[in-house]
Amino acid sequence: ISELNPWQQRWTFKARCSLKSDMRSFTNARGDGKLFSANFVDADSEIKGTFFGAAADRFFNVLEMGKVYRVSRGVIKQTNTRFNKLKHPYEITFDTSTMIEEVDDDQDIPQNNFEFVKIADLAQREDGDTVDVVAAVTYIGDRRTITTRKGEERQTQKVGLVDDSMAEIEITFWGDKCGELDALDPNTAQHVVAIKGARVS
Repeated sequence: ISELNPWQQRWTFKARCSLKSDMRSFTNARGDGKLFSANFVDADSEIKGTFFGAAADRFFNVLEMGKVYRVSRGVIKQTNTRFNKLKHPYEITFDTSTMIEEVDDDQDIPQNNFEFVKIADLAQREDGDTVDVVAAVTYIGDRRTITTRKGEERQTQKVGLVDDSMAEIEITFWGDKCGELDALDPNTAQHVVAIKGARVS
């Protein structure tokens, strides 16, 4: 992954899906669309890829976090640092020519690549930045259904976190991410969780 660049015509990498977003809809001058993004990590690096339209429909149910895939074909371009905080200088836009095939697990590929930020330092980050945090769970709220400004109904769930900087924050889970921590009971034990790709707001 570290060697990927826009001047390569043919490329293939084997990597673990370390992060996968929900499917999101958007509207621009060309009309309505949909997209989701995924991060891929290997032993050396991590890169972000975005799927639009037909590619999003084709691969959303194919990719699962934690599984290993062989990936080829797509457009490699300069990283848009507004939406992508990974260190890799490039990112990938996947299209209908993209090939993604699940392969056997490879223990040489890490499960994830974290760059943890202290909760006390989040105030210095800009809205829209994505960060990784590791913290203890202080409370888990009930799931709620809200209606967005686009008229879509989505589930949300608020969770309280505190880390060793002694700062506390409330994080909101959306969509399929809701309920991932429901099995934890902060009243009976301290549960420490690592969260990757949280968006600052």
